[in-house]
Amino acid sequence: MKDVKPSDVPEDRAMQLMSTQRRQRSGNGVRFRETMAGSLGVNGISRAARFTLDAHIAGWAPFLRDASHPVALSGTVDIEGLATPRPVTGTLELFPDAGDVAMRYRLQTSEDGAEALVLTGIKRQHRGNPLRLWSDLTTLQVEAADMVGVLRISTFETLKLASSIRGDAFTRAKRAAAEHAS
Repeated sequence: MKDVKPSDVPEDRAMQLMSTQRRQRSGNGVRFRETMAGSLGVNGISRAARFTLDAHIAGWAPFLRDASHPVALSGTVDIEGLATPRPVTGTLELFPDAGDVAMRYRLQTSEDGAEALVLTGIKRQHRGNPLRLWSDLTTLQVEAADMVGVLRISTFETLKLASSIRGDAFTRAKRAAAEHAS
């Protein structure tokens, strides 16, 4: 055995990747699409804005274990005169365990001039007030370095979001189970 030396073997890398993906997808996952529109004040000027985001929870088990309940986001951001449909990536904390935040968005993109743009948004949850529930879950307060505003999900877009939920798993039965778990 003295002559046996460790070496980088492609099969070992493939097995490691498969093992990592299996842990990340434990419990299967879901995908959905969300579109919010409204206006953002940029240096005192109101600009129309629209976020179209694809959300992905790779696996329910890791999602539930993490107290922030992270959801991967990608999509497009369109801010009139500032960022015409630009690709965006980021995360969504979906009902994190701590605080009164229902959802926290962190998005990164660039302005049309290729300058980095980081957007944060919060949907607050006013506990104990069921009359505010709809507004809480459909209203996003957005902030960035020199902008602030509100985006909302319309009733129609809420219905589209609900119908966009898809299970993400290796078999049809597991995809259906993942959809029902959400």
